[in-house]
Amino acid sequence: MAVIVAIMAYCFYRSVFGFLVMALPGVILFKKIEHDKLKKRKSDLKTEFKECIQSVLASMGAGMSVENAFMESMEDMELMFGRDSDICRELEMIKRGLVINIPVEELLRDFGDRSDCSEIREFAEVFGIAKRTGGNMKEIMDMAVSSIVGRIETDEEIKLNLSGKRLEFNIMKAMPFLMLIYMNIGYPGYFDPLYHNFSGVLIMTVSLVIYLAAYVWGESIFYRIERELE
Repeated sequence: MAVIVAIMAYCFYRSVFGFLVMALPGVILFKKIEHDKLKKRKSDLKTEFKECIQSVLASMGAGMSVENAFMESMEDMELMFGRDSDICRELEMIKRGLVINIPVEELLRDFGDRSDCSEIREFAEVFGIAKRTGGNMKEIMDMAVSSIVGRIETDEEIKLNLSGKRLEFNIMKAMPFLMLIYMNIGYPGYFDPLYHNFSGVLIMTVSLVIYLAAYVWGESIFYRIERELE
């Protein structure tokens, strides 16, 4: 992240002062990167959970109890996503809870609360109601899984289409810096009048403000769209 700030400071100011000026945008960028990592992890967990409940439903169809079906699904998730995946860690916690006789509905509810994922919370709620009312568990699970899987797959399709636009936006974000670097390498001294003097610093500062405003505007559009999918 410091490298990105250094590149921006060099392109706009070519001075230590520029690095200090870029410190605040750098902190904001760092927080956004961390937020994006958490968001991606949550999105990956949704996909993993989708596969998990489908595996559970298949095991129930073969005559297993719900508890055994969750424990059995862990092997499938390890093969698909690896032992260190979030879903495997969650299934391990469910497995340990079942060993000490914690009801599976409580474990699922806790899973949903910790993940902050609406689909997982919804599944846990439906599962809890089915357990309390004593209905046809297989039929209720089948309906719940079909509904949740359908929603997750729709979200995945939308995000796939959105990723193309995100790639275009990322290219546009990088383009001003690539052009400045190219000009500095190909035509040394061409932009020297824009540095180390008041008028040049003013022009570059205005350019930086316009760039950051466009960046924030673009990110806010993606944020609103992605927020609808959560």
